[in-house]
Amino acid sequence: MTDPSAEAVPPRGARSEPMPALPRLEATRFEVEVTEHAARLLATLRRLLGAHDEAQDCFQDAMLSAWRAREGFAGEASVYTWLYRICVNAAFKRLKRRATRDEVDIDATMPVFHEKGWFLEPVAPWEEQAVSRLERDETCARVRACIERLPVDYRAALLLKDIEERSCAEVAELLGISVSNAKIRIHRARQALRALLELELRRAAPTR
Repeated sequence: MTDPSAEAVPPRGARSEPMPALPRLEATRFEVEVTEHAARLLATLRRLLGAHDEAQDCFQDAMLSAWRAREGFAGEASVYTWLYRICVNAAFKRLKRRATRDEVDIDATMPVFHEKGWFLEPVAPWEEQAVSRLERDETCARVRACIERLPVDYRAALLLKDIEERSCAEVAELLGISVSNAKIRIHRARQALRALLELELRRAAPTR
C-alpha cells in the first residue's frame, strides 16, 4: 500500500509523479493522456460498477466532465490521478442513482454483544469468511450481488479498499470523509458483507 501521507491517489503500475506545469491541459495533451490511461480507467470502472456496458457509459461521461474541467487542471498531481478521481466520482454517482429497496440495514448485520462487552456469537477473522469460499466455488456473482445490497456509502468504502486496494487515507480523500470515518465504514461494510455471504452459503447448501 502507499504511504497514507501521500498527497494524491497514485495509480497502480502507472506514472504517479506530478506532471510538469500544464496550465489548462491543452486539447492535444488531454487526448494523449486519455488514450494512454483509458484501459486502466475502464478497468477501475468495471470493478466499481460490475457491468461492462455501464462502465463504458460512465467512462464517456467522466471524460466529458474532465474535458470541460481541463482548464482547471493545475498540475499538482498526475493527469492519471486527476482522471481517476473524476471516474471514481462518476461511478459513485451512478451507484447512488441505482440504489435499490433491497439494500440491507447495516446495523442489523453487525455482531451482537453481551451487555458486558463480549460477542454473543463467535466472530472469525474477515480473511476466513465466506468470500474466499464463494470465490473457490466460482460464485463471484453472489459476492457481487451481496455487495450491491450494501448501502452506497459503505459499498463505496469497501470497493475502494478491498477491490481497488486503496489505503484508508486514500479512501477518505476520495469520499471526502475523515480517515477514522473511512475505517469505520470499511469495517462495518465487511461485517455486513460477511453476514450476507454466510446467509447465501446456508441457502446454497444442499439439503439432506
